[in-house]
Amino acid sequence: MKLKISELEALIPLGVININTKGIGVEDDIQVDSVPVQLSISPIRDDYRVIGNLSFPVLISCDRCLTEYKDKVNANFEIMVISNDSPLSESDDADLIVLNPGQIEVDLGPSIRDAISIENNLKYLCKNNCKGICLKCGVNLNNRDCTCLEIIKN
Repeated sequence: MKLKISELEALIPLGVININTKGIGVEDDIQVDSVPVQLSISPIRDDYRVIGNLSFPVLISCDRCLTEYKDKVNANFEIMVISNDSPLSESDDADLIVLNPGQIEVDLGPSIRDAISIENNLKYLCKNNCKGICLKCGVNLNNRDCTCLEIIKN
């Protein structure tokens, strides 16, 4: 998700951009095409401090019962966009984007992708006490009981 430096400056101090999720590599993780990103941008001499917030609804399948349910992803990130003559440019900090002389755009995609990935759960549950499905007959145990367990006991 590349922004021209002039576009970044136009968003000062606060702006909202829509990003295409297919362009940043999270299309397998989330089922939405466009995500609004709120950016707070502070110029610091020749550099920029960028704070981003994302919040968007998603439709997810529960890992236990396979029922689809709505959830919300909330993610935040903070990066510094600095010129290559900045003292910080020698750092290998992942939250720094170093601009080379003549560079006219900055790629926020990796930072946005990382923020979304960090906020993605390892296990999705429709509710904390989800009972899942019966491994024998496949019935959703949240909706009704099955008799498979009784048959196994007898």
